[in-house]
Amino acid sequence: MNPFQAINAESKLIRQRVEYLHSLIEASKAINSTLDLDELLEIILRIALEKTNAGAGTIYLVDRERGEVWSKISDKDERNEIRLPIGQGIAGFVAKTGETVNIENAMEHPRFTGHFDKLTGFHTKSMLCMPMRNEDEQIIGVFQIMNKRGAAFGAEDEEFLSGLSIHATLAIRQAALHKESLEKRALEHEMNVAREIQENLLPQQVPEIQNYDFAAINLPAKAIGGDYYDYIMLPENHLRFCIADVCGKGIPAALIMATLRTTMHFHKADFDAASVGRLVSRINRVMFESMPLSRFVTLFYGKLDLNSGNLFYVNAGHNPPLLIKKSGEIKHLDIGGTVLGFFKSIEYKSDIVTIEDGDMLCLYTDGITECKNKWDDEFGEKRFLEILVSNRHLSAEKIKKKVINKLHVFGEKGVFDDDVTLVIVKKGQDSKENENT
Repeated sequence: MNPFQAINAESKLIRQRVEYLHSLIEASKAINSTLDLDELLEIILRIALEKTNAGAGTIYLVDRERGEVWSKISDKDERNEIRLPIGQGIAGFVAKTGETVNIENAMEHPRFTGHFDKLTGFHTKSMLCMPMRNEDEQIIGVFQIMNKRGAAFGAEDEEFLSGLSIHATLAIRQAALHKESLEKRALEHEMNVAREIQENLLPQQVPEIQNYDFAAINLPAKAIGGDYYDYIMLPENHLRFCIADVCGKGIPAALIMATLRTTMHFHKADFDAASVGRLVSRINRVMFESMPLSRFVTLFYGKLDLNSGNLFYVNAGHNPPLLIKKSGEIKHLDIGGTVLGFFKSIEYKSDIVTIEDGDMLCLYTDGITECKNKWDDEFGEKRFLEILVSNRHLSAEKIKKKVINKLHVFGEKGVFDDDVTLVIVKKGQDSKENENT
């Protein structure tokens, strides 16, 4: 080769290199023009096809959680999704091994499955399949382009796709993070809406009944919880009230709680002790048919004759409410049966106690007694009882605040690990008069 030929050859290589770098710069601009993942993949694929002069292709992304590679393929007005186990097919093989597959006749290759052809009606001849690697050399996707016009895929095509993958993987990561951010915000919005709905399912205010004093609070551990309490005024000066704790937290527990509330409001019963047991049996049947086997509900249900103070109740596996007499004597209301939802047909026992002037009834969920401090010690029933007994002369609202304040001090977290619900019922003319004590 004479000097002029050598200069010309070198100039040609320089021009090709400049064109290559220019193509990557232009590709990078186009790739970074969107954060929509579907649109981004279409842009990346279009660039890959144009620069390699290929007839068709697809980009597979690696889903490591499911052990698959996947891609969306446009077919007329529809977008079909292809999923392959990592290791299966040519794309799966490349995703697993990181090897480049460049073949002139795909039909003769033992790993060729024809998924793309079956979905689109395309006929694959030649194929270039290459891994897409991020800056940590981890394979995050696969280029698969087919049918180069006029020739077979060459080293320059492999070099371009290798350079393109550097820009593509960065853009794909940004698009994925953007998508996750949008999904997180949407989920947070949905959770806030669900929380508002759940708050509206709970009583908006405590009953205002002569000679009685009520206070209640519900503090979910998450945005929405599984604790439930309610009051329902009935004819002939009777009050139905309950407290319940659904196994688990979050949306599943909230849905079960809503089912329980609907059931409680739908079913009616007479005002004797026996009917209370029958009602809880009917509620149990509904919950059994409405919940998966892994879920259950604890429930305390009572009907209070506001005139006499007689309370007909059933305890279905719930923390026994505490009846604290004016004298300081304590009675646990534990008669009833097992939790709701485990067995289809159960007969629940019922009992009767009398709430007299100066007495206090406290209903609660285990988020109170099982609240833990930094040493993993539980708040426990003993501490809880000490607060209730020593402050029983105060109003229901003040007692409620003292309990919650003590929990916050004990836990030192500001939030609780489990839902906290507390309902206090006091009887007697002097209950509210002690508000300023």
